Amino acid sequence: MEYYGGAAKEKCSTLCQIGGKKDEERQSNTEEANDRMSRRDELYRHGVNKLKLYQLGYYLELEEVEAFEDNDQYLKAAITLFNEIIGDTNYFLYNPSPDIFEDKKERYLKKVKELEEKRKKGEKDRFHSSKFFEEHELSEEERIIVLLLLTKRGVGISPRSICLEGETLIHALKLILDTAPEESRKLLTDDSKLMEDNIIELGGYKSDPISRAKRKDRGRSSEVERSEFLLSAGAANAILGAGEFDMEEEPSERGSRRDKKMKENLMEKIDPDVSFSEVILPKELKDSILSLLAQESSKDKFLEEWNMKSVIGKREGINLLFSGPPGTGKTMMAKAIGNRLEKEVYKVSMGDMVNVWYGESEKNVTRMFELVEEKDGVVLLDEAEGLLKHRIGGRSSTDATENRMVNLILQKLEDHSGIIIMTSNLAKSIDPGLERRMDLKVRFPMPEMEARKKIWEYHLPDELPLAEDVDIDRLAKKYDFPGGKIRNAVVNAARSSLMNDEERVTQEDLDTACKREIDGEKAMDYYVGEKKKDDSRRYA
Repeated sequence: MEYYGGAAKEKCSTLCQIGGKKDEERQSNTEEANDRMSRRDELYRHGVNKLKLYQLGYYLELEEVEAFEDNDQYLKAAITLFNEIIGDTNYFLYNPSPDIFEDKKERYLKKVKELEEKRKKGEKDRFHSSKFFEEHELSEEERIIVLLLLTKRGVGISPRSICLEGETLIHALKLILDTAPEESRKLLTDDSKLMEDNIIELGGYKSDPISRAKRKDRGRSSEVERSEFLLSAGAANAILGAGEFDMEEEPSERGSRRDKKMKENLMEKIDPDVSFSEVILPKELKDSILSLLAQESSKDKFLEEWNMKSVIGKREGINLLFSGPPGTGKTMMAKAIGNRLEKEVYKVSMGDMVNVWYGESEKNVTRMFELVEEKDGVVLLDEAEGLLKHRIGGRSSTDATENRMVNLILQKLEDHSGIIIMTSNLAKSIDPGLERRMDLKVRFPMPEMEARKKIWEYHLPDELPLAEDVDIDRLAKKYDFPGGKIRNAVVNAARSSLMNDEERVTQEDLDTACKREIDGEKAMDYYVGEKKKDDSRRYA
């Protein structure tokens, strides 16, 4: 009984600990949910004249009046109409029916035009909304976005219902004006007039990772469609005639601050911790790179004293293209160049450059070249083939966007004063227009026997205990590996030795690690659909 009681007591203690952890998790989740609700509540309360909105109400049909007498009557009819449009748009999103959608188009376009005509018939000084639209020179599409978001504020009954998703706004513009989605997205990006002038704002879900992830699963085609928008308090009050619109700060200041943040997110600073002598390459290739770097080391002498500026034109910068199989030292050489010139190295990856927001990829190109000038460092554009593919004559919007990006990059490469290194595993896929803009193109070869020996020696530090049977000559001869694979093999061999409590790394450890590198490469090419019955042992 005593033993049983002790075991029960221990089990109870364990369950209490588990329960305590779950309580902590529940409390953390509750606090996070409360924070999100608090943010939404703040957005809802933020200076909006709710009383004025609710006094307007809706249910005023256009047919009831010949012309609007005042601003309130106009907004009441607008809220009535746009509330119906929002409902039909949301219904279509969840129940797609192109025929019904087409049938609605003509009716809603006619009603929106009628709404605006009846507003213009009224006495102009009675319409605060007209004054607001004219002061900000809003287009027809922008006015519709504003009225849609005002409607959502007007009929929303809780802090959760004052925002509209970008997807709804885009489809509503398609329903009313037949506006192309890519054109609608431009009206909702960070640098659009509505956002720059603080007329609309991002809603609470934009910064909520949980809700954003859920919305991403619904297959939205862009970040704009997954974001939520609301009419700013100042804009709402100005349209209602309940207060003056205060932009709070100059648009240029907000844009400058946002652009700076976008630039910081675009690049990754990497440590140039590799010396030039550590990069194992044929001497002629290293010499060609060194001769090019002499221009940067003695720029004034090269450009001014020797008047080479008259030969190379306005571009004072250096463009290099490193191509070759993965692991042959392209990124390593970029670090070595930064080290030799005593400059910082900044890496820009394709994933950061290409953005689903319409026009944002082109802006990222401009930001990248601005970084080249501002940082006075070495900018490494990794996997450049994804950004500089052959320009094609396709008619799709994707083809047009990619062609614009290529044209912009080629133009910018002609006019900068920094150092840009592009790396590519597939040089053949790069646009031919890049050829004449490159000061030097270096093909990084697979290392030969002697080079592989040096790479093995470099990656086996003196502090690493090696067994007497380790034969570097044999490893270099047997395994035709680039530097990246050799590094992986050494690291994995050392890990295996630790796992087996060995005192030294043996030849067997290194051979096993090399075979795993080979098997891993084969596995990448193994198509599961062709798996045979006796291949079940390949799967855990």
